[in-house]
Amino acid sequence: MTLYRTYVLLLPMLLSLAVRAVELPEAPNEPVLSGSFQQQRLMQGFSRPMLSSGHFVFWRERGVLWQLELPFVKTTTYLSDETLSWTTEGQLIERKISDQIEKEVAAIIIALLGADYEHLQRRFILSYTEDAQVWSINLQPKDQLLAEYLESIDISGRDFIDTLSVHSSNGDTNVTSFVLENRSLEPSVKAQPFFMPNPGINP
Repeated sequence: MTLYRTYVLLLPMLLSLAVRAVELPEAPNEPVLSGSFQQQRLMQGFSRPMLSSGHFVFWRERGVLWQLELPFVKTTTYLSDETLSWTTEGQLIERKISDQIEKEVAAIIIALLGADYEHLQRRFILSYTEDAQVWSINLQPKDQLLAEYLESIDISGRDFIDTLSVHSSNGDTNVTSFVLENRSLEPSVKAQPFFMPNPGINP
């Protein structure tokens, strides 16, 4: 599985982080978080980072909608057990059942959304610090399955994630800056169809 797919599958877990005093972050109350992102992908052998940007919608009961807008348009929905790919017109073109690694990542997502740190600590070594209202979390995988492609994750923010860095085992790094623009009880009317696959297309 590629670093990019690993990164996006982990987004629901990572977007759910919000700091409360000096304790481990808890999931926010609102089930839907949406906003924009800017991303730098640093790859071994390339002197300049690959830049991209777009918007995201995280729906706790469903998954995450990742809308890449620059340098090209690509819309993908990541659910707990499948991935949905869409055309620029919003038509579903592919449903893919998650493989074993993706299901493992989904289990981690569910654990964090439920504030099940006991489960997370079976997969990661968690280090948490806070300085001048800025918190930082470092996740080091201790599960061999994750460690094969994921070296570590660094997250920092205030009321929400400001910066997320995903370091792969092959030396690539994906750095993303987030701007949280909305918290709500459900996605917008425009975004909702992307979480509901067309029954006419089978995975």
